[in-house]
Amino acid sequence: MTEVPSTNQSKRHVIIGLIIAVFMLVADQVIKVLVEAELPFQQPLEVLPFFAMYYTFNTGVAFSFMNNLSPFALLLIAGAVVVIMLFLWWQARHDGLLPAIGFGMILGGAIGNMIDRGLYGHVIDYVLLHWGDWSFAIFNLADAALTIGVMLIIFSNLFLAPKNDK
Repeated sequence: MTEVPSTNQSKRHVIIGLIIAVFMLVADQVIKVLVEAELPFQQPLEVLPFFAMYYTFNTGVAFSFMNNLSPFALLLIAGAVVVIMLFLWWQARHDGLLPAIGFGMILGGAIGNMIDRGLYGHVIDYVLLHWGDWSFAIFNLADAALTIGVMLIIFSNLFLAPKNDK
């Protein structure tokens, strides 16, 4: 039988998650400032045979989905996602360290992209993964944090969550 973490341990996990959120947010915004200052717009800068820095804008959400919505509407949607995520995190605050890390990554990434939308009306993207003629969607650290955070929470719920005794 798996033990529920103590209140002190749960608080420590939440604090770690919040530290991760702040770290992801600051790192995301610093990188975006550097990208804007140093990279030419939509000109790839090859770093590795499969990785290039590529400064561009995304007016939609992931993979330019919903790019026909106004920046304000997308900002409202992102704000609603953050509120829902915070509610879910509060509900799962005793689930352990891995979900806390995941929720922290989601929070930091979502706020990072919200800042872009609020300031510029679009999100700044800069990571291009490619191999030969194939390329993946261009994304940023905030997008990666969101994706990894969701994966950590799903992994934790599928494989690490306490099983209810029947």
